[in-house]
Amino acid sequence: MNMNPATSLKWGAVVFAVFWTGTMLWWVGATGPVEILILAFCGALGSYGWYHAMRFAFRYVRPRPTGRAD
Repeated sequence: MNMNPATSLKWGAVVFAVFWTGTMLWWVGATGPVEILILAFCGALGSYGWYHAMRFAFRYVRPRPTGRAD
């Protein structure tokens, strides 16, 4: 597997979706298939948004160089 910044962001989005969906299922106590599908859809939508927000942040928000006196 070729690991680059985009790949790690994609894996991070998958982990975010699984964690968020699992936490919401546990918190709400959803047992019906409709509730589970809605929460899974929301988790996928949230992870998609997280992926694009992190891409934007890593592309346009650069950390200041260290060791430089201003």
